[in-house]
Order: sequence, then C-alpha cells, then structure tokens
Amino acid sequence: MRLSPTPTRWARARSKSKAIKGFRRLSPEEQAQLWLAKPPPGRSHDKKRRDIINPNLCNEAIDLIQSTDSLPPPGTCDVIDLNPGTSVWSDALHRALKPRRHVLVEYEKDHYAHAIDPLLHREGSRYRHTSRLLDAFDLNQDLLSDDFRAYHRNLLPDERSQARYSRNRQLIITTNLSGRAVGYGGYDGPLSKCFMDAFYYSIASNVGAVQFNDYGLVKLLAWVPEEDKYSIVPRCASFRYRSSKLLEASCHIREIVSSFPNHDQTTGHSAWHGAALDNCREVAEKQRNAGIEVPEHRRQPEPEPPSIFYLPVADNFKKLLSLRNQPPLVAQYINFLEKVTTLENEELHWDEEKKDRLKLRLLKNRMFTTHNQYTKTEVIARGFVALERELISLRRQHPEDKTPYLDRLKKYQENAAFAELKTRASLMFKDNRYHVDKGRDDYRALSHHPHILAWNNRDFEPLLCQPKKDFLPHHPMTLLEITPKEEFVKRINTSLRWICFDYIVREFDLGKKITVQKVLERLIGQHPDSDVYREFLAQVPSLTDPLYGGHHDLSDFNARTLPMDTIIDVALAYENFPFRKDETHMMGTVMGRHSL
Repeated sequence: MRLSPTPTRWARARSKSKAIKGFRRLSPEEQAQLWLAKPPPGRSHDKKRRDIINPNLCNEAIDLIQSTDSLPPPGTCDVIDLNPGTSVWSDALHRALKPRRHVLVEYEKDHYAHAIDPLLHREGSRYRHTSRLLDAFDLNQDLLSDDFRAYHRNLLPDERSQARYSRNRQLIITTNLSGRAVGYGGYDGPLSKCFMDAFYYSIASNVGAVQFNDYGLVKLLAWVPEEDKYSIVPRCASFRYRSSKLLEASCHIREIVSSFPNHDQTTGHSAWHGAALDNCREVAEKQRNAGIEVPEHRRQPEPEPPSIFYLPVADNFKKLLSLRNQPPLVAQYINFLEKVTTLENEELHWDEEKKDRLKLRLLKNRMFTTHNQYTKTEVIARGFVALERELISLRRQHPEDKTPYLDRLKKYQENAAFAELKTRASLMFKDNRYHVDKGRDDYRALSHHPHILAWNNRDFEPLLCQPKKDFLPHHPMTLLEITPKEEFVKRINTSLRWICFDYIVREFDLGKKITVQKVLERLIGQHPDSDVYREFLAQVPSLTDPLYGGHHDLSDFNARTLPMDTIIDVALAYENFPFRKDETHMMGTVMGRHSL
C-alpha cells in the first residue's frame, strides 16, 4: 500500500485551506481515493522501500510469536498482506498459517512480478492480488475467503455491533511500512506514523479512510523502519508522545524483531542506563521462566552505558575505546592519549608532547567532572524512587487499608525526606537537573505494575536483526505485533467518550516537563485549592493512589509517567464534568484548530 503522489506544497496548501479563497476541502471519500488509489502509470519504483530478504529471520520471528500462542491455528484465518514486495515474509507467514485466502496488496506488482507471479499461479493457490487496499476489505470482491464473507454478510445488526468490538481471530493484517514520505490531509512524513494513526482510529471509532477493524479487532504484524519505531514504541518516558499513548492505551504491542535497542545515549531515545539494566534483568527472568529460547546469533546485548559512566583511568581505556557512540569529549581524550603515548618514545618532539599532555590533563579533568555529576544525579534519582517504591509496596501489602501508607507518607513529610532530595536537585546546573528528572521518570516507569510503556512490559527480548543479511537496502527494520484490546473499546464505547479521551491525551502531552497538577488546572480551569478541583480529583482516585500508578504530590508528578488506565479514568470523569468543553471545541483542539 502507498499513498498517492500528493506534492508537499499541495499538502501544505490543503492544511491552510481556510486561508485560501475558493479552495474546496476534500470529502472523506475523496481523501480515501487520494490515499489508497493506485498511483498513475509511469511512476518510478519507490527506492526507499526496504525488502525482507532473509527467510531464516522470518521463520525465527514466526517461531517466537507462535511460542506464546499468539497466532491462530493453521487453516482458520485470512491474511491481508500490504506491500509484500519480494514476498519472503509473505511466503513464510503463509506456510505457518496456511490461510484460507492470502490477499497481496501490491501496486508495484510489475516490479515484483518475479516474486509475486509464482505465488499466484501455483496449483491450488490461495493467494489473490489487488492494487487497492479498499478492495481487500470489500466483501463484494472475490478476495477474502467465502467463509469469511458469508459469515459477516449474514450477521444481524446486533450481532454485527458485538462482532465489531470483539477480537477477530479469522483475519490478520501484515504490512511493510517502509518507503517514501507521504502527503495526506496536510500530513507530510513517514508512512508508518500515518498508517498507525489510521489503525488506532479504526479501533476507537468509525472514522478514517480505512476501517481496518470493521470486521472486529484484528491483529497487525507491521515491519517498521527502525528510525520510525520510537514514535510508536518509545524506550523512555521523555519520548512518550500522543500517538504512542493512543496506541499503548488501545493495543497490546510487542517487538518481535529489532536492532540493538540502546542507540546513542545523548539522543534521549534511550532510557536512563540504570533503569534500562533493571528492565533487561526483569525481562531475562520472565523469558527464562517462560522457557522462550532465542538463537545465539539473534540475542540482544545488554544496554551500553554512556561514556560518562567510566572514569578516565587506565583500566577503563579499552571500555571507552569499545563504545559504539563516542561523544566529542571522549574521542578527543582517546586521540590525545594515544598521541602522547606515541610521542613519549620520540625525544625530538618533547615540546609537542608537553602541549599535548596539558590538553590531555584538561580533558581528563572535564571527564572526571562529568562522571561525578552523573554519579550525583544517579544517587538523587534512585533516592526519589526508593522512597516512592516503599510507599507503593505498603499499598500493595494493604490494598484495602490506606492507613499504613498514609502513616509512612506523613513520616516522610515530617522529616522532609522528599524535600531534601528536591533541594539537592535544585542546586544543580540545568543539564544535571534534566538528568535527575529523566532518571527519576524512567525508574518510576518501572515502579507501577503493569509498567508504563509497552516496551517495559515485554515478555522477551526481540530478535536482533542483521541489516546486511536480512534487508535490502541494508537498513534495519522492526517487526511489531499489535493486538487491539477488547477492554479498551468496552470502556471507550461511545463517540463522546472517544472525543473526551483523545482530548485528554492531547492535554497531557503539551510538554516534556508538564506536571499532572498543571494539566488538571488547565483542564478544570480552577486552582488546586478550589472545591471544584477537589471534587474532580475525588472522581479519579487513581491519580493519587500509588496502587494504581498515582502519586501523593501531583505538582511533582510528570504527566508522561501517568499510566494509560489512569488517563482513561480522567477522560471518563471529564465526560461528566459540568464545566467541560463541548464536543466541537474538543475536536477542534485535537485537530489543531484552537489554541487555548
């Protein structure tokens, strides 16, 4: 599947159509045609498409999914396969599932004819081909199996409504979401993000160009470019944006195949090193208890520590040299250390050696300073979390009685345990305060059960891909298994609730450092000391109860570490809030047409 070749400036003009006199906004049907229609003849092959070429990787990935009983029994389902390309993954999935029908949605069939035609023309083939995604979901087309079409055609209205919000085990969608950027409805960016947004909206409500879940809640197996996955499955709380929250709330998400998860620590995509190690050890124990075996060449290495984790001493030189990502300070230190060592044996260069030794000393001092700062931030972050986890432990031990928890909290407030840590953090430089907050948020994401973030809740480590052997071109990709939650659609089961939920998620995503208290003040329009604020807070007890991921001090609680179940609780309370915004205003805010 590919979006139509809408020029970027056309997409931008459509997003500003209100300001363009005489410009007609396209209807949903016309937008669907732009997004899903076959591109005009003569369009060149998408050179940014990444094809899976290693059948061994496909078989290992399917074996890993089947080891958790996540796939339906053979011969019981249909498969809709978007962008199969070389069809290596398609063939492996077909042999494992033996589907009643396997619909290949590929508009570049001429380019991939060498791979697709043999599948279509083999004797007794259950493969079918179409160039349009809409046709694959059309019961009037002879694409899906007769059993599937007959069942959904004969459903009564009440039965159809029940089936719409129940798990459909008779259909699986798989897709390759690599390729050129797309332009659709003012959006200009990766296909993966556009597709995931459409998939979410098809779960939550009957909107969007494609109703992926029109026949029930359908499992999705999606190959996503590695660089795009962090907006779908973030590794840390600081990169937990609205789109990933919506998907996390509505779906169970698992990574089946991935590249090395701990990229450059300086980018912020990675979790705080201590929290990442704690999570990896927990996952290793889960995997061992479940008896899940991963081939040796596909095992993930432990997360690599940041360079400031090491002191600039002789024993750590080899460790610094082996780091995949060396910041400029470490690279300069290694360079000058090797240079000085070389010049020590050359008497003619003693002046140059003296200058280099001075530079080396300055670099060592800077590295010592950054290491000491890192150690202090780690101590403060762990101090915060240790106190919070002790309170959480008390609530778990006495779920029906809050007295032990309140007594311990009162004790901490009297001896200023939290206040002392806050004071120590406030005396640090801005960068170090940011590191304290990041470490604290990532540790806190592991305190609640289930953990915050789909990544932290994984039952096994994903298979390690090898781009030079597995993909063409040689760029890494991630295989995601996304299964919609029935419990989500049972709670968000009306259009008003869906609008409130979408609006609340947007309000909780206005900044990396915004606290829960500030969000509630903005949402309710009242000061925390007001009766209205207290009454609303009483409607959502999970906000302040650590047993459900809440916190006793909402002014010191980052909104991005709030569990999605609690955000759903807020949305349901906001639905009945007498002073809430009307539906039109909330929809306009979500779509970016209002600035409050």
